[in-house]
Amino acid sequence: MKITTINFKASLNPKSNIGLIKKILSKHAKSDLVVFPEACVQGYLPFLEQESIKYYLESSINISRGRHSRFIREIKTIAARNNQVIVFGAIERDDSLGHGQMFDSAYVILPNKTHHVYRKAHLAINEPYFLFPGNTLDVFKTTIGNIGVLICYDKCFAEAAKTHRITQNVAIDF
Repeated sequence: MKITTINFKASLNPKSNIGLIKKILSKHAKSDLVVFPEACVQGYLPFLEQESIKYYLESSINISRGRHSRFIREIKTIAARNNQVIVFGAIERDDSLGHGQMFDSAYVILPNKTHHVYRKAHLAINEPYFLFPGNTLDVFKTTIGNIGVLICYDKCFAEAAKTHRITQNVAIDF
């Protein structure tokens, strides 16, 4: 199994980041799994400022309105063409849960053009001011094995990874 982990400093320009993600995927077409960083679609703003909140509200993947759905379809097409699993981080917005409710999420894209979403459960210091925590520690069945996803501060809580491994037979934990 070939696993590729990508690290890059995402800009505050989602179009530029999306272009870079697609370019990187074309270079790693032979990988079985490609993992991108937290919030790599929009970039990460760790400070609570009115401008940060406004930026995320405007640039988030809005699952209620289909914003960025073209990008997700394109990534699904790449995953199918390359027969690979792709994991990327994004700020996600779900207006069906309340106006502007945002999550720090990881999308797990499968080769059969389906996807799963994990929402970060353990928020860091300033994040609760503009993000909501996820409430599950999901494990996703993929073509390469069961994958558990933890985002940033989630990894500081050993019980999260332990829960993945013991109760859900995780092969890979990120």
